[in-house]
Amino acid sequence: MSASASTYFDLHRFGWTAPGRSVIAVRGLVGSVQGATTYDIPPDQRLYAGGPATVRGFRYQGVGPQNGKYGVGGTSLDAGSVEFRQRILKSFGAAAFVDAGQVGAGSRPFQGTLRVGYGVGVRYYTPIGPVRLDVALPANRPPHGDKWELYIGLGETF
Repeated sequence: MSASASTYFDLHRFGWTAPGRSVIAVRGLVGSVQGATTYDIPPDQRLYAGGPATVRGFRYQGVGPQNGKYGVGGTSLDAGSVEFRQRILKSFGAAAFVDAGQVGAGSRPFQGTLRVGYGVGVRYYTPIGPVRLDVALPANRPPHGDKWELYIGLGETF
């Protein structure tokens, strides 16, 4: 089972900026696998976090139980993000964000070691979506974890 929700707050509603120029984006997701332990589930069906889609500042599948440098996955997941997006000129923008999440070995979410990442990014807006360049740092880096991560993508993170 998994659920996610996201919403966007245009700061124009408060009279602070022109429409669509300054936005606060918020996302949350939670997931749980019931009736099986982590190793009873095939690796491609386990829950993972870390990387550009969940917790920036950590390598891909780098949040949660690890086997050396690789993510083992888990049976519970929770993650959240807050991102401030500011449009600059017509085709450029900037973003600042904080992501947090954890993957646990039990089926109840909100267990495990909470990992937090934060960073900034630049955006170049094209007709098919923004091209993103984000740099993120882990606030609580695990042993053998990377000191920073660079992400390049097309479209908004969420």
